[in-house]
Amino acid sequence: MLVLAFIAFELIEQVLAPIVWLLLKGKKKSDYGIGGMKGKTVEIQCWDDKSGIVLFHAERWQAVSEKPMQPGEKAIVEEISGLTLKIKPYMDTPGN
Repeated sequence: MLVLAFIAFELIEQVLAPIVWLLLKGKKKSDYGIGGMKGKTVEIQCWDDKSGIVLFHAERWQAVSEKPMQPGEKAIVEEISGLTLKIKPYMDTPGN
């Protein structure tokens, strides 16, 4: 009887619990990586006319914008092209 209980416990722990977790939590959109960057806030590190370097989750990224920016300002990621982010000023977002 003890062996059957042990086998049942291991089955639940090693098979059923991971499947339930995957079904419940597996569809959450990641905050990291390219898929999770659109719409997120970045901080301008250095800027020259319409391009510069921004900080996103402690990573430095090349960025471009149609509007001039200043170091220390916040911006929103609109698009990602390769390793370059297209951003817009934080104030241009709806509701601000």
